[in-house]
Amino acid sequence: MPFGSGPFGNVPFGSGPRRGAAGADASQFLVLIGSTDITRYMEFNAWSVSQQLNDRDTCRLSLVVPDGYVPHRGQRVQVLFGNIRYWSGIVHDIDFAFTAMTRNDYVSIMVHCVDLSALADRITVNEVYQNKTAGEIFRHIISKYLAVDGITDGGVHDGPSIQKVVFSRRAASDCFSELSKLSGYHWTIDQYSVMQFFPKFASLSPFAINHSNANFRAARVSKTVAEYRNVQYAVGGQGITIPITEFLEGDGISRTFLTAYPIQSLIKVEINGAVQTHGIRGVEDAGSKQWFWNSNQQGINQDPSQPLLQAKNGVIPADRLAITYQGFYGPVTTKLVSAPGIAERQSVEGGSGRYEMVDQDSSLDGLEVTVAKARGDLRRFGTLDDEVEFETDVIGLGLGQTATVDLPYLDLANAPMLITAMETSLFGIEQRRHKVTAVSGELKGTYQEFFDKFFSRGVAVSISPDDIINEVAVAADLVSCSDLVTVSSGAAHQAEWGIDDWGYAEC
Repeated sequence: MPFGSGPFGNVPFGSGPRRGAAGADASQFLVLIGSTDITRYMEFNAWSVSQQLNDRDTCRLSLVVPDGYVPHRGQRVQVLFGNIRYWSGIVHDIDFAFTAMTRNDYVSIMVHCVDLSALADRITVNEVYQNKTAGEIFRHIISKYLAVDGITDGGVHDGPSIQKVVFSRRAASDCFSELSKLSGYHWTIDQYSVMQFFPKFASLSPFAINHSNANFRAARVSKTVAEYRNVQYAVGGQGITIPITEFLEGDGISRTFLTAYPIQSLIKVEINGAVQTHGIRGVEDAGSKQWFWNSNQQGINQDPSQPLLQAKNGVIPADRLAITYQGFYGPVTTKLVSAPGIAERQSVEGGSGRYEMVDQDSSLDGLEVTVAKARGDLRRFGTLDDEVEFETDVIGLGLGQTATVDLPYLDLANAPMLITAMETSLFGIEQRRHKVTAVSGELKGTYQEFFDKFFSRGVAVSISPDDIINEVAVAADLVSCSDLVTVSSGAAHQAEWGIDDWGYAEC
């Protein structure tokens, strides 16, 4: 989809909800659970939203209810400023308690919500895709599995081509995350139920972060070599042979015939030149096929209903069994080297300049698969990136935007940085405060992924046990645009003791 048209162009990345002008977008805070306006129950400044790119947004609502109102799990939640929908999600957890030990007429209700991306957590995908772009795969999964929940694909970019991918009973969100890791793109389901799948630079922030703008506070820049590598090893995957045909003879007794390699795929079974039917053991019913096999097991079994293969009897030759298959061998080890990365580190550090990393994943089947995974890891972790955190009260920034950050005193000069996380809360009366995290390179992963890897070092890692990724062609695309946004901040209300209501202006 061309940049600037359709949902991706204005929700939330264009001139829509997360870039609305001050005024209508900066006042009239409203929260709906289902069709009920629950704003009147909310504790003062108790609303907050935490957002993480390629992960789940969470929203916290603290309510004090005197009239018996009860929210329900699974209800849709909308947060609006004026007539602008800022955030949408689903009620996930609810905690009830009395507000005080001496009274039971007021109930405290803590509502925890997740964004609409969580809809993809509860649907499983069972598909094989070949020679499709990542965007085509996204659109097919949405149309087949998520459209019934109101998800549309208006913000999906095509992205790079993928030679083959197999998703076997995987959550749709896992499929999307795996495609994002391999392509370098990012995904989310926005507040209008529109899937966004986009590269860095697809959406530019409405303003830069620098000293002349004076639109930020509490900036902090972090630089680290954690997880950096310029030499990537991938160990543990099995190689797959070319098609092999093995010939075996009957003995009038055996129904099990062993192959030289564990079977990856059974292509054909013949007896004396006659083609036999074959199926997967434990999946297809006994008696439905003449022969059965299982992946990664050595040999095939004849169904008991079939006549035994006879041994040689005088001048009568033995029955001849021909098994054509592709087998597993290994484990496979591959190594990819970034010569520019080594040279850059040598120029700074001297010495070898090598940063080597070994990843073990026993689920990777085939050399091409292993190489593709190693290439993706080297692309993601083969650069030394910067991370910046800052606070701002200016409306307009959104998750997935690219913002120019110019803070030379913090060793960060005119860097285009991808906004990967935002924490939004209220202060004063209906004013928003944002804590923003942005990175200069590619998103390395969520905190959950980082700690999963950290605590599993030294042991075999199985990230995607049912996925097969053969080859990824990564495309680079740079889009530049400019926009002029005028933002003015509303004045916060000053509470007066004894006049303002409790719950709206607490002291």
